[in-house]
Amino acid sequence: MNWDALGAISEAMGAAGVIASLIYLATQIRGQNRESRIAASREVTNAFRESVSTMQDAQRANVVWKGMQDLDSLSPPEKLQINAMAQQYLRVWEQAHYQHTEGRLEPESWEAINNQFMDFMALEVISSVWKIRRNAFRKSFREYVESLDVGDYRL
Repeated sequence: MNWDALGAISEAMGAAGVIASLIYLATQIRGQNRESRIAASREVTNAFRESVSTMQDAQRANVVWKGMQDLDSLSPPEKLQINAMAQQYLRVWEQAHYQHTEGRLEPESWEAINNQFMDFMALEVISSVWKIRRNAFRKSFREYVESLDVGDYRL
C-alpha cells in the first residue's frame, strides 16, 4: 500500500467521523429544542394557573365581580388590587406571546392560552388596565394585542 492510498483512507475516515459528529450534534440540538419547548409551555402554564388561582380567594373574587358590574364603584384600594391582578394576567400573556414568537411554545398551547386571554380582554376590568398600562409592555406585544378582536368572556 502506498502513502497516497493510506492518506485517502485516512481522509475518508476523518470525513466519516465529521459526518457522524454532525449527525450526533443535530440529534442533540433537536432534543434540546424539544425540551426547551416543553419547559416554556410548563412555565407559561404554571404562571397562568397561578394568576387564575388568585380568584379562589373570596375577597379577590368579590373585588373582581364588583368591578365587572361597575368599575367606577371600586374604592381606591380595590382599584389598586384590580390593577395588580390585571397586570399579572397581562404579563403572563406577554410571556406566552414572547415564547410563541421565539418558537418555544407549541402552537396548540399558544392557541389555547391566546384564546383565553382574548376573552379576558373583553372584561372592562382587564381592558381598562391595559389602556392605562399598555406602555409598560413590549412594543411587539402591544402591537399584537391591539391588532386583535377581543373575545367574549362569560361565566
